[in-house]
Amino acid sequence: MMGAFCVCGSSKKPSLKKIDQKTSIVSESYKTQLSDIPESTISIHSSDEILDDDFRARITEAIDIYITSIPIAYRTEHDRIINEMSRSAPESYLGLFFSEYPNVNGPTVNEMARRLVTSNEAKQQLTDRVNEHIQSSFELRTEDWNSISRETVRAAVKTLIEKLVNDAFDRIELA
Repeated sequence: MMGAFCVCGSSKKPSLKKIDQKTSIVSESYKTQLSDIPESTISIHSSDEILDDDFRARITEAIDIYITSIPIAYRTEHDRIINEMSRSAPESYLGLFFSEYPNVNGPTVNEMARRLVTSNEAKQQLTDRVNEHIQSSFELRTEDWNSISRETVRAAVKTLIEKLVNDAFDRIELA
């Protein structure tokens, strides 16, 4: 038996209680002998092996290439909203009147355009593009890896790309 501590209880203040847990012992007959497993199956590869400076640079370059289109898309959406307001005049377009632009509703138009080009969908599209961009390089770098190592590292690479894309979107300055 081994002891563990947990924070539990129904009172407002949590209290520490000792919980005893039984650990099961696996009998020797069920244990797999390491010598019975082919070496290619047990070779473990680290995400550090693939996420070297060169590979990270490729990911960053791919993000930079695609991220430069965001300000252009912002300007296009901004102009489209203004054109729709103009066409709808004297009625409103999404509650925005052309006669009140830019003095009254200019900031609202800017924010609408920003939300359109920096949405979660836009982030996901960029993430997918970058993943496609580095896919062949990833496959070349991991072609002799076992499938478990490859899948594990691929998940780490995808997570890294998502983080870098989110960081890039946070740094975008739209005028």
